[in-house]
Amino acid sequence: MISGRIRFHVGAEVFDLAPGEGIFLNSELPHRADNISEDEARILMVVAKSPQKAEHFDWWRACRAPPLHRDQPRARTPQGD
Repeated sequence: MISGRIRFHVGAEVFDLAPGEGIFLNSELPHRADNISEDEARILMVVAKSPQKAEHFDWWRACRAPPLHRDQPRARTPQGD
């Protein structure tokens, strides 16, 4: 956590995080983060694949949303795809 407060739900567990705190989780479990501060919350998220998994997963491609309307351009990734 950089600033603010986040409530992290990981599976059936709940963790409240404040600045300077962090959490390590298995991303294959259902998880989400909610801002529980009155102001903006900022987090630094690091994603790394397990050394036991050989396949490559393209995180940026996975987050692209399809267009809502036929005329609307597709969402772009930070890499410009």
